[in-house]
Amino acid sequence: MNAEVLRGLSQPRLSRWLWDVAFDWLVIVAAMTGAYFALGSDHWFKWPALFGTVVLIGARQHGLGIMGHDGAHRLACRNKFVNDGLTGLLCFWPMGFALNGYRAFHFKHHRTVGTPDDPETTHTRHRLLGQWCLPLRPFRVLGQVMADFFGGSLPHLGMAARLTNAVSLLDRLGPVVTLTAFVGLCWSLGCLWIPALWFGSMVTAFWVFFRLRIWTEHTVEDENGDPTHRVIATWWQRFFLQPHNTWCHWEHHLQPQVPACNLPAVRALTLVDGPPVIGLGGLLRKLRATSPHCPVRSGQGGGEGVPPEDSLGEGERKGGVLADPTAVMESAGGASREAISIRS
Repeated sequence: MNAEVLRGLSQPRLSRWLWDVAFDWLVIVAAMTGAYFALGSDHWFKWPALFGTVVLIGARQHGLGIMGHDGAHRLACRNKFVNDGLTGLLCFWPMGFALNGYRAFHFKHHRTVGTPDDPETTHTRHRLLGQWCLPLRPFRVLGQVMADFFGGSLPHLGMAARLTNAVSLLDRLGPVVTLTAFVGLCWSLGCLWIPALWFGSMVTAFWVFFRLRIWTEHTVEDENGDPTHRVIATWWQRFFLQPHNTWCHWEHHLQPQVPACNLPAVRALTLVDGPPVIGLGGLLRKLRATSPHCPVRSGQGGGEGVPPEDSLGEGERKGGVLADPTAVMESAGGASREAISIRS
């Protein structure tokens, strides 16, 4: 890939990041508004409507987590203080997550992906909580999803909190202050149903979508030993399971310094040279047919090109401007649409 083009694609775009975050919050506000009217209704349909709002809110909490992931890579804004402040306030703290704790966890994942040292395998291969062993059994996964709506998610969320434990004073204070202010404001307004719906969505639908996305990322190696899947997703799969271009997860591991909004362009530029793209239906069939094992490999390397402390050096980030980013992004859309016919 041309170095100048790559540097251009690696530039953080705060306006685009804020737009994506605003979309998630607007859907959440709209869902909360619908819940307000449903709660005031005596019609039997209020219960399906409330369930629908939980699903919508959980889907966009999932989206906020992905945008927080971009911020953890310091890809929201060039200014690190502004980047971390916005990422914490708008994405991680409202869900009780520690930004720097997650950053340390996630960067180690990039450096060790697919090896026994990958910290994600602490969860996915846990003696009691490891529920991503192969082959995939659809009815077993369905049972796990149903259990998530009745408290089955709580041990997993607890494990996630432990793996991304706070590593600084700001990590500890940010979520506590944000959530205390949120609950206190709702209590003063007599709207405690809002935090109830928020946290209820987190421990149900949010984890369901998170759980299912795990299957699409690092569950089985391809024929070349690559532990990262390269998939394509339809619009509804992107809304619920793979928001904000997480269907470009292979490209993210290839070029982790590129913001999520530009990952389809990376796919367009590497479509011929990279591994084939597979639809989620094809991936499901592949996971069902895989011989029994858990998602880990015995190699010692992985995650090339990820510095320990940041996604990209400031010198590289400042140097070079993409001559025509619009053209690259337009080609990315066409390439992605074509890719779904390669292996579905």
